[in-house]
Amino acid sequence: MTEELTVTPPGAKLIEDFVNTNELDEPDGEKLRESAALSDWLEERDRRAELSTYVTKLARSLSALGSHDEAEPLAQLGRRLCDEHDVATQGLWRQVAALVHASRGEHVIAERLAREATAIIENTDALNLQGDALCDLAEVLAAAGRTGEAADALDQALERYERKKNLAMVAQVRPRLEELRDVVT
Repeated sequence: MTEELTVTPPGAKLIEDFVNTNELDEPDGEKLRESAALSDWLEERDRRAELSTYVTKLARSLSALGSHDEAEPLAQLGRRLCDEHDVATQGLWRQVAALVHASRGEHVIAERLAREATAIIENTDALNLQGDALCDLAEVLAAAGRTGEAADALDQALERYERKKNLAMVAQVRPRLEELRDVVT
């Protein structure tokens, strides 16, 4: 991966493809090395827009794995680098920060950040991003013991994924939604 990056400068589409196909679903040394190499490559070339989005996506993947301490500095880096008009990254760093705070029991700030992220992303037509933000809000609310509200947020996320026909996320969200509903009833 590193050799390829030094030979062929990737465009935004290539970077996006790399991020989307290399999201961490489990700790994987090779994917982490490739991620670090891409991150270094972008930083060396002052590709701030791509780097800010990339590191926040990586941070969200790490957070989903429970590696909140590793995710937090990447989210903060994304926050510092992103343009104020980059709504996807503006929402994403807040989502990660919300999950980090929720993992520490800091529920008030976690909810504030998750709701800010959701509000930012709701102003787009990006159904997957909306679904992701709502899933993160649901996790923040569930961590605070607000299961009914978490189920409501997850139900909204499911609706976004169904409209987008994102079957992978529908399959992921449905069982979690049922789990939350079982707790509420």
